Amino acid sequence: MHRIDTSTAQKDKFGAGKNGFTGGNPQTGELPTALDADFFDSVQEEIARVIESAGLSLDKSNNSQLLAAIKSLLSNGRLLAVKPILTSTNYTPSPGTKFLRIKAVAGGGASGSEPATTSGNGGMSQGGYYGQYIDIWIPVSAFTAPVSVVIGSGGSPAAAGQNTGGTGGATSFGSVFTLPGGPGGVSMPLSTGANAAGASISSRPITSTITPINSSGGITKASTVIQVVPGTNLGQMPLPSPIEGGYYGSGGIGLPATTTAVQGNPGVSGLMIIEEYA
Repeated sequence: MHRIDTSTAQKDKFGAGKNGFTGGNPQTGELPTALDADFFDSVQEEIARVIESAGLSLDKSNNSQLLAAIKSLLSNGRLLAVKPILTSTNYTPSPGTKFLRIKAVAGGGASGSEPATTSGNGGMSQGGYYGQYIDIWIPVSAFTAPVSVVIGSGGSPAAAGQNTGGTGGATSFGSVFTLPGGPGGVSMPLSTGANAAGASISSRPITSTITPINSSGGITKASTVIQVVPGTNLGQMPLPSPIEGGYYGSGGIGLPATTTAVQGNPGVSGLMIIEEYA
């Protein structure tokens, strides 16, 4: 955009360097301001680009498009839709979506299996670990739709006996991020007395490769690695109903050894919740 700068523009009409227009004055010989193509092109494109940036197509018969565009652009940031995804699918943003907030978790690991006890001994398998979790904002300009969304399945328990549970499946959003599933719980050797109370939780690093958002709002090509070290008793919990927190992506419950070899519990599959914003 520029102010009129033809030779007959009224100089400094709105302040220093801020030219304006004049209708001229025949009595003094002052000429009216001459117009040129540069000025009209500038005005046209400034207005047209506001309208088009709001996703509207120029319509010669509609004189309210600039107002509609401004209202649309000023409403950016409003929540358009919330889409929970429970199974792997291809995702396409709703029309008008500019940013996504994605909360996702990978599948949880299965608990360990246990061998049969004998007289005077016992034990308990270790519960599976939670899958990795992420909460991230992504501009839709950073990826090409449709995007492949993969929801990690829960880890499968190993056969009954002294076996480690299966690892949960990875959850991913295209090439933007991949979350690893939780490791499976181990099978603890049988022991006697107080030592038969159960399994201790070891510190198992879980790493995830994430493509972060850079300062300009786009997604960078370089990736970063975050690490989560589970604390005690992760995964060793009763499974709540699906509507309660902590369900999706949780690990299978550890099991006490019995006189018959037991198979561990499966982990719980992951989940992705996509919030779409204008």
